[in-house]
Amino acid sequence: MDLFALESKPKLSQRISALIAAGAILLGAVPGAFALSPQVPIALRDQASNAVESSEYFPLSRASAYLEKSEHAKALKYLVEAVEINPANILALFHLGCAYLELAKTSDIPEQQAVYLEQAQQAFERVLNLNDELTLVYFKLGKIALMKNDIEAAKQYYQAGLQGD
Repeated sequence: MDLFALESKPKLSQRISALIAAGAILLGAVPGAFALSPQVPIALRDQASNAVESSEYFPLSRASAYLEKSEHAKALKYLVEAVEINPANILALFHLGCAYLELAKTSDIPEQQAVYLEQAQQAFERVLNLNDELTLVYFKLGKIALMKNDIEAAKQYYQAGLQGD
């Protein structure tokens, strides 16, 4: 890519500048909070903060904080938001599937468990549609199939995962 061509595309060059500036932001201990370096000019910090908060990475970072504490239900809101912003974000889709799968494992209500399993399966299938070489996803789908008592589907997913390894 010709870097000088960016001058004719202000939106792209602004986005690149904002993403570079976003590198100056360090995530704080509180989910979604930012600790900004005082050496970064205020205008650049504001631009970086706006770029991060309007991208899928802001809700994804908040979701990550909840996932680290195994608070899957709280993480769902932010994972769904990240996927709505960018439906092709494989990381957000994968974690969305994992969150739903964990909620299904802990649900005592069979109807709710079935809904969580279906949502997890849909998220993982979307991941495979974007990249079918992620073998871990096949194993997650195999686990879902087992939880649904679909032994044949589980075998197929596990075999597909082993072939990709």
